[in-house]
Amino acid sequence: MPKKLAPLVLLLPLVAFEALAATVSPSSLSLIPGQAATVAVTSIQGTLQLTNSNNQVASATLSGAKIKVTAKTAGSTTLSVKDRKGTKTVKVTVKPAMTVSPQSLSLAVGATATLTVSNPSGTLSLRNSDAGKVAATLKGNVVTVKGKAAGNATLTIRDSKSSRSVPVQVTGGGGGGAVVIGNTAGRLLASNCFQCHGTYGSGGFEKLLGETESEILEELREYQADPDFTTDIMAAHLQGYTDAQLQAIAKYLANP
Repeated sequence: MPKKLAPLVLLLPLVAFEALAATVSPSSLSLIPGQAATVAVTSIQGTLQLTNSNNQVASATLSGAKIKVTAKTAGSTTLSVKDRKGTKTVKVTVKPAMTVSPQSLSLAVGATATLTVSNPSGTLSLRNSDAGKVAATLKGNVVTVKGKAAGNATLTIRDSKSSRSVPVQVTGGGGGGAVVIGNTAGRLLASNCFQCHGTYGSGGFEKLLGETESEILEELREYQADPDFTTDIMAAHLQGYTDAQLQAIAKYLANP
């Protein structure tokens, strides 16, 4: 009789699959002050613990398997998420919010002015509520505005995180130049200058609107200090001002 064979036994190696630490998504955030975002936590092993390296930059709260992050001020912080298998981190960067200067414009028909955009995130876009009243073009970080007809329009400048609206008033007539509205610092001191240089420095004996802060400050200091100007009306008006007050005047006239 044929010999009976023993049953074949297949031996497989035993492999232990160890659970990994929790995962976070996304692993980094870029926000602006006031903006909020959520980080999802998955593959959790045990109890989660959350720590924040800088609560001044952003707040972070853990609710179940989600972390709510709210940006506070420019800077960076690191969130650490720990379970029983390890720790994962989320880098949070808070950038300054986009600003537009000046915040509003008033200009005559035919006059031009510019808006400067600072701290944009991503690509900028421009929307004009009334192209019949205002012509506006965006090039780089600068918006050029021209009055076309008397009336009002709103320019909306948007980046990837926020938007800013700039009201524009176009007055009838021409030759008046652009008048910037919104910056009140130094206005009381600078109002004395309006008698000769026009409101906001827009005309009169000498137009100041359009000059830089440093240019105006240099002229003010020169008139106040140079003995050659002791009989000049400018020197008379500037007597008694401190240098800090001269700086406030120059800052206002450069950007009323």
